[in-house]
Amino acid sequence: MSLTKIRNLITAFIALLFYNFFYAQNNEVLIDLREVDSLNKLYYGKHSEDAYIAHHKNLRESLKMQYPKGIVSAYKSLMWYHGVNKNSNLDSVLYYADLFESKVATFNIKSDSLLIKSIQLPQYYLNKGQLLSHAFGLPEQGLESYFKVYPLIPEGDIKLSIAYNISIAEIYYQKFQYDKALRVLTPLLKDTIGIGSFTKKRLLKNISANYVQKDIAEKSYPLHKEILNLAIKD
Repeated sequence: MSLTKIRNLITAFIALLFYNFFYAQNNEVLIDLREVDSLNKLYYGKHSEDAYIAHHKNLRESLKMQYPKGIVSAYKSLMWYHGVNKNSNLDSVLYYADLFESKVATFNIKSDSLLIKSIQLPQYYLNKGQLLSHAFGLPEQGLESYFKVYPLIPEGDIKLSIAYNISIAEIYYQKFQYDKALRVLTPLLKDTIGIGSFTKKRLLKNISANYVQKDIAEKSYPLHKEILNLAIKD
């Protein structure tokens, strides 16, 4: 065999070794990313001790691999955990909320559009507003978070639009502004087809609660009856 052929064989062999090395590395990273996504999906919205451990594991692994989706998902989950567990802590909620929002601010709207969509920004701001207003009694700060949802609502997303308006009305209810709450909620009744039983019951419950506070039983009673019928049907 000529020297040239031997050199070509050696070159091809080295190239194959490098290919297998990088392929194996990339394949391992892909498996790790899937594990992070799977763990996040499994514990999303939960606030048990197991969830706490899983969120921090996700965060460590995501930071190590520089995986943006895993990082912001862990921040979001930890914000929720610290807001709803039995030892809820406002400082921790604000800490992880700030980390989440700072990280998202580094994303590019065009090149990271799928990533931005996957982290569900509208739901994040709704959740943050609920924690601030309900868990910590800060309605004004909650309202500020809710207002960030409106520009993010996709056209035609009735369910999210109703959830946004209900959240706004709940702040008015907390502030004893029942007429304001009803002005926001009542027009939504015409859009309840196809929104799902849970959202419809939440809407009816909020409208009826304001009528109860205004001592208008003739309007609250039919709503309570409809909520009962939906609950029985479910």
